[in-house]
Amino acid sequence: LLWLASPTGLVRFDGLQLEPFRPPEDQAGPTNSVSTLFAAPGGAGLWIGYRFGGVGLWRAGRLRHFGPEEGLPVGTVLAFAAARDASIWAGTTTGLARFDGTRWVSAAALGYPAVSTFALLVDQHDTLWAVAEDGTWRLPRGASRFERSSRSRSEGWLSLRGDGHVWVANGTQGIWALPEADAPPPRLARIPGPGNIGPLLFDRDGALWVGAQDGVLRIADPDHFPSMDPGGEPQVPQESRFTRADGLSGNAVLAEFEDREG
Repeated sequence: LLWLASPTGLVRFDGLQLEPFRPPEDQAGPTNSVSTLFAAPGGAGLWIGYRFGGVGLWRAGRLRHFGPEEGLPVGTVLAFAAARDASIWAGTTTGLARFDGTRWVSAAALGYPAVSTFALLVDQHDTLWAVAEDGTWRLPRGASRFERSSRSRSEGWLSLRGDGHVWVANGTQGIWALPEADAPPPRLARIPGPGNIGPLLFDRDGALWVGAQDGVLRIADPDHFPSMDPGGEPQVPQESRFTRADGLSGNAVLAEFEDREG
């Protein structure tokens, strides 16, 4: 079952047809405008982030809601992630919080800034990575405080490569594998053409897909993709870039997803 989020509500796709999601009347959400979705591992429910604030959890035929009264930071919900212990993290335009099973607990006490959190990811070592307004942060498993891990600023995206390395895309700075310490990456991969860099996706074959305002780029061999100092312009083969002329519904790519069939 595939779920799609939109400004006008949720849609389910069963492989044959699309069907608008209608929760029980007494469980309707605060708004129909959904900003992000996250399917918890092990079938532990579907987490729904709302554009005007608040979180919903659809599980076992019941839609449960959370807001500031339950400790959730106010603002648009932009990202979710699940740790190995099944705890859920949510990033909003005003901060980051962890769900303890009953309430949301702010990450401020762990040294995390009260700013917009654009992307979250938990890697194979159970380290939580977060792209925030003032940098990229990480919380290693068992650590008591977040560490700044990259100079990346403003909106960004995260993707986990098959070798276990986490890569980040920053709309204005480039793409790189995150460093192991708080140091700027020595060289940045830059994408030529107009428009900021958008979402990242490593597919099961190891190719890197990069969304942008002017289409999507497929990098078959990320290790040998031209990297250079800011301002450089590598030559990307035309057959690796896809735009509306190649069948996309539009040039601005906002999300990427690989299904079970690849």
